[in-house]
Formats: sequence, structure tokens, C-alpha cells
Amino acid sequence: LTSQEEFMRIISLSLAILVHFVRSEEFYEESSIYDDEPTSLEVVTVKNDKASVAWKLPDKIANLTTKQRLMITIRPGTTSAGASTYAVYVKPHTRTYTFENLEGNTTYRASIEAFHDERSIWYSSETLHTSLAALDWLSAPKDLTLIHKTNSTIELSWSIPLIVQGTTSALISQHFLNVYEFVPAQRIFIKKSSYSVAIPKHSFLLSKLMPGTVYNITIQAGTSFGYGQLAWTAVSTLQDDEVVLTQHDVTPNSIVLVWPLHWMTTPTAKCTIRAKSLLIEDGIDSEQVNTAAPEVNGNFAEFTIRNLRPSTAYNISVTTAENEVSNPSTGRFARPVKQKLIWGVFATLVQGEYTVAEPRLVVETEHAASFVWQPLQNLGEVTYQIRYTMTSDDDDDDLPHLLPANFSKYSEELSEQQLRCPKFGCTWSCALLFNLPRKPRDLSFEIRARVEGMWNKWAPVQRKPWNILERVCSINPPPYVVHNVHQLDFQREIDIEEADTINTRDVWRFLIVVDSRETGRYSTIDITKLSDKVTADFDHLPYYITGALTPTEVKARAPFRIGDGRVHGGYLNYPLADRSTDPRWSLVPLSQAENELIEPRLRTCGFNEKGAFECDLTLEELATRLPWWAKISSLFLMVLIFAPAALCLYCILFKLRRVKTIKEESNRMYYNEQVDGGVGVTQEYRRREQRGFDPSQTEERIEFLSTE
Repeated sequence: LTSQEEFMRIISLSLAILVHFVRSEEFYEESSIYDDEPTSLEVVTVKNDKASVAWKLPDKIANLTTKQRLMITIRPGTTSAGASTYAVYVKPHTRTYTFENLEGNTTYRASIEAFHDERSIWYSSETLHTSLAALDWLSAPKDLTLIHKTNSTIELSWSIPLIVQGTTSALISQHFLNVYEFVPAQRIFIKKSSYSVAIPKHSFLLSKLMPGTVYNITIQAGTSFGYGQLAWTAVSTLQDDEVVLTQHDVTPNSIVLVWPLHWMTTPTAKCTIRAKSLLIEDGIDSEQVNTAAPEVNGNFAEFTIRNLRPSTAYNISVTTAENEVSNPSTGRFARPVKQKLIWGVFATLVQGEYTVAEPRLVVETEHAASFVWQPLQNLGEVTYQIRYTMTSDDDDDDLPHLLPANFSKYSEELSEQQLRCPKFGCTWSCALLFNLPRKPRDLSFEIRARVEGMWNKWAPVQRKPWNILERVCSINPPPYVVHNVHQLDFQREIDIEEADTINTRDVWRFLIVVDSRETGRYSTIDITKLSDKVTADFDHLPYYITGALTPTEVKARAPFRIGDGRVHGGYLNYPLADRSTDPRWSLVPLSQAENELIEPRLRTCGFNEKGAFECDLTLEELATRLPWWAKISSLFLMVLIFAPAALCLYCILFKLRRVKTIKEESNRMYYNEQVDGGVGVTQEYRRREQRGFDPSQTEERIEFLSTE
């Protein structure tokens, strides 16, 4: 019995210990929510700039959760230009989330944390790595140019892309180069090699290439987390030590070729220039053949191939006779002429790479600016647009602060007809912007072109006034704010058909002249003094040119409105001064020879052809056009000139007005004289002397008297 009781006690004690252990385990499970729970945050998708995650909460945790916090943090040791941590709170029932605006090629740790009120009750995390980003703000390298090529090497150079954001420009660390070789049989490119060029190096030499082979080379600017836009070119290696065919200039629709003139049989020999595209695009295998004598430019021959497809690689060959043929035979039994050939592969630019050439701001006033640039040589329709941007936000006492800094405004789209210059034979395009919100020196200007319906990149405008050796060819800007623009009360519509001179032949331009005189229908107009309104007012003339029309425009019989505030043929059509008067007008036909008599005059200062200095501006107008540094420099120069001159003048006057030293000498001399019977004393008076001595002579005189 004793043993049986002891056995039962042992069993009871064991059961009690087991129950206690089970209860303690249940309590431990309820009190600790982190143990024995697997990581439940999963990365669903990852791209270069975003990542999607999903998670699942345990049932017990889900019932207690009142809010959730998602965090994504850049792992230590990763280079980043943005914020290193991003956190967001979501609703308790949310189970998916997408992190956006991430950086490419970067390692992150994403985490989810559940809260019951303010107490953390559950946590899970996972790492992810974004791919390389395609950076839209990082433009392609500029000016990808062939420096030199041989039968086995190609050397290229480029410019680092221009970055608007100053903080991101320092992130560019390298350039990626990819080289593709052209397979003529299949007419495809196959990738051969890749290179990474570290900053600041911006040139690269490709070596160990095959002779007479075409290569397509692409380049991109890269950062530690992505790459920018792509630039490319097509280049061919030389077959042997042949004459090099060089690309002098390129546009999206043309290529200018040059080669040594000594390669030609004669400078005027005809050549056959053939351009054939390497690839078939849109089912079109384009080929163009030109036969002409190239232009001679120094020691080189030059030819321009036009009407090419944009962004296309061409195999271009130039052939000519190897020997000069004086009397070539013709007919069935004509002897063939031996030909020689040079060739190369070149690529046109992308359609949006047209750049306006030589944009200049030539004349500016307080409220207007006159521009010129070289027009694009294109057979299609080309339009232009001007943009100005605030560069200074300093307040002006005369003009209120109207625009914030970096604010841009665009002009209307300008056709080639609206950009005619007022002078015959002018090769520029002329434009005028007036009534600007700030002074032109506080604005930066840019011009772009629209070719075949596509806008091209902006070209900055340089401030480069006309010099004495250049022919003035621009629109004269108004020196004041033009009021009443686009107000019909200050406009008058006229019928050009009423003019008696409409049928005049050999006319270059028809000038619409507004005359303020009231002396009858017919009044004398001096054609040599015809000018725009600003110049006419300065010369006190009662008539001025308000517009210039071509014979085609006059024959179209389109109505013309005087005072519409637009530019017609290089002249601004100013609104009328009085809304209640009807102006007298005349249609003056102008030939090319007569146009030479009315050279556009600008109120400027400078030396003329004879070397004499002329200035049409008043002293006040000239002072207002000088920049602040010129005014300070002029004042400092005047001080340097006049201060020594004034000091010298003072010294001269002081010397002339100095009272000369007067030395009066009056002396009585005594001497002994022996006479009979004793010694006598003789007294002699000398006359008073009055003499003037210089200081040096006075010293000598004193020394002389002391010796006596």
C-alpha cells in the first residue's frame, strides 16, 4: 500500500507540473507576440524608381492593430542625393503599398510596423534593390564629334551635358559607350564592346577595329544610380591610306562634306555624290545621287547633300575621273573613263536638333529689343519663336516689379514672311520685341525653330551690336512704351487698290507711308529721307514708313490696317496718335536701286567710314545706355586725369603769385685815415640799395658780407 500511495503521489505531482507548464506556455504565448512568427513582408515588384510590397498580419495582431507605419530606408554605404528615409502611416486594414520616387541602383530596407494605440505590437522588414534608372532630366552628351580615324582606330570627343539643376550636375560620374559593328550582308548592327569613361575625361580612342568597317557608337552620361538620354553617331574606318572624306557640318536634313582639293583632277571637275542609307526604315531604302562641281573653299572642295532623312546613317561616296578627259568619246565604242572613289559613313541629326545660327541682340532700348539671326536652309515651312526669361528680380523705381525671377514668356510663332528685314540684300532674319515688362538687360533671350511641325532646341541669344564694318540690317526699336496696341480706335483700314502706283513694274517693295500734313492730296515726299516713325520724329519729318509689302502681297489685294501694332517688312506699324483723325497715306513703289538711298539709320555713336566720330544721341540718352560699371570707370578715369592737372595748375599759379624776397641793404662804413698831426676819423655814407634776390643769391650775399 505504501508503495502504491507513493506511486499515486508521484503521478499527481507530475500531472500538476505538466498542467503548470502548459498554463505557463499559454501565458508566454499570449504575452509575447514576436516569437515564432515568420517574416510576413514581401517585395512584389521592383523598378528603377518604385517598389511594391505586401504583408499579412497574424489574426491576433490584426484584431489589435489601430494603425500601421511603413518605412523605407537607404542601406548604409549607398550614395544618395535625396532623403535617406521615408515613412508613412496607413489604415489598419491596408495590406499593400507602393513606394515611389526611389533612386535607381540603390539598396533599400522596407519595413512594416503595427501599433495598438501608441504601442508597437508587430514588426517585419525586407531588403530590395532598384535597377538602373533612365533619368529624364539628364540630357544626352553634346557635340559628339569624330576627331581622327585610321584603318584600325576611331577617336571621338563630346561635351558633358548641360544640367539645369546645379545640385545634380555633380552627380555625373561617367559616360557609357557602346560600340556596334555593321554587318553588310544582313544590314544589321551587332554589339561588339562597351566602355566606361570617368569624368572629367570627355574623349575616347577606339582601337583594334577592322579596316573599312562601319561602326555605330552610342554614348550616355551616367550617375551612380542611373543613366541619361542617348547620343549616337555612325563612323567608318579607312580601307587603307586613302584620302579622308570629312563631315564639315550636319543638320537633320543635310550633310556638308569636304575633301582635299588636290584629290580632284581639276578644281572645276564634276563629281558624282551618292548617299545611300545603311538600314531600311519603314520599308524605304533611300538613295540619292547628285552630279555637280563642288564649291572650292581654300584647299578643300565642299558639297552639301540636302533632303536627307533625319536620324539616319548614310554611306556616302564621291567619284570623279582619275585623269582629265579633254575630248571624251561617245557612242557605242566609247572608251570607259577610269574613276576614283572616296567614301565614308555619316549620320544626320535627330529632327529636333536644328539650331538657329548666330542669334544676336543688335539694338536695345529701355523697353524693346531688336534681333537678327541666320535663317535655316530648309525647303519646308520653317517658323520661329522667341522666349525671354527674367534673370534679375531687383526692384526698379521706374518700372514696378511685374514678373518673378526665372519667369519665361513666349512670343507668337513667327513665319519667314514676318521676319523680313528693311534692307534689300539682307541675308538675316529680323524680329522685334517691344513693350517688354523689364529692361532687356534684365532678361535672357532664346530662339528656336519649328521644322516640319517639330520644335527644335533653344539657342541662346548673344548681345552683339552692329559694328562699323557691318551693314546695319535690323528693325529700329521704339525708345518708349508703345500705347494703344491692338485697340481698334487707333487703327484705320485702307484699301491698297485705291493707290495709283499699284501697277508699277520692277518693284522690290511697296512702302506704306503715313503723312500727317494737310496740304492737299499731293505732297512732296523726299524718298532719301523715308524712315521708320522713331527716326522721322527725331528728324522732325511729317511722314514715316509704317509698313513694307512685297509685290505678291499687294497683288493679293488684302486689306491693310494702319496702326495694328505689328511688324510689316521690317517696320513697326505704330498705332495712330489720335483716334479721331484719318491719316493720309501713300503707296510708294521702291526698286532695288532706290532702296540704297534709304539705308536704315539707327541712332548710335561711333566712327564713320572717314574715321570721324559721330553720335546721334544726346548726352542724357548716351548716359542712360551706359552700364553701371562703365559709369564708375569713367568717373574714376576723370579723377585720374583732372586731379594731377589741377595740382600742376595750382603749383604754377602759386609760383607766379609768390612775393619776391626784398633785401634792403643800408650800410655805413668807418675807416681810419692818417693825417698830419694825428689820426683822424672819416665817416662815409653809402646810398641805400634795394635789390631783389632769390634764396640762393641771398645765401651767397650773406656769405660775401660775412667775409668782409
